[in-house]
Order: sequence, then structure tokens, then C-alpha cells
Amino acid sequence: MRAHPASELFPMMNESELRLLADDIREHGLAEPIVMLGGMILDGRNRFEACKRANVQPRFDHPDIESPTVYVVSKNLHRRHLTISQRAAIGAEMMPLLKEEAKRRQVEHGNTAPGR
Repeated sequence: MRAHPASELFPMMNESELRLLADDIREHGLAEPIVMLGGMILDGRNRFEACKRANVQPRFDHPDIESPTVYVVSKNLHRRHLTISQRAAIGAEMMPLLKEEAKRRQVEHGNTAPGR
């Protein structure tokens, strides 16, 4: 299953972390569904991989999300053990994605500000 470009702002877990997550999912089940957008994994790449390893059927959620990039950063920035430089790199890498999302919204709204 393909990952959404915004989800790739954050690195995957290392092998030992994935193994521990798979063991936990095997024992306790998947606590949080994998978030999908446009047929791609927006949030939950590690959970998806761990479910495969644990032979557990994953659950999926398909919420209506205005900004995939903001969603991914909000869900992941503070729950990950990232250095300040890693956070800064994510900030720089997310700018082109945010610009692309803004252009898409402009086209959808006829190049007018919302509410006009």
C-alpha cells in the first residue's frame, strides 16, 4: 500500500521498534486505526507494517482532512523522539507540500478566498 507524501515527512521506526510494535499489536490488537486519504496511508505506516508482521487485519479510517500535511505533523511531531534539527528539517520539508495544498484549495475555490 502506498504512503501519502505527507506521511513520509517522518521516518519509519527501526527494525527493533517495529518488532516491538508488532508484538504489542499481536497481543493487544490495533489500538488506533490507520488513516487513509486518496487510497494512500496518511498516518499509520508503522502500524500497517506491524499489522502485516503480526498477521493482524488492520482497521482503516477515512476522515475528511483539509490539510494532509498539517494533520500528519500534528499527529506525529510531539509523539516522536526527534531532535531539534530533525524537527527543523521536517519544517523545511513540509513547506512545498503546504504550498501544493494551498494551490489545490485555490483551484477548488475558484481562486477566491473562502467566504467570498
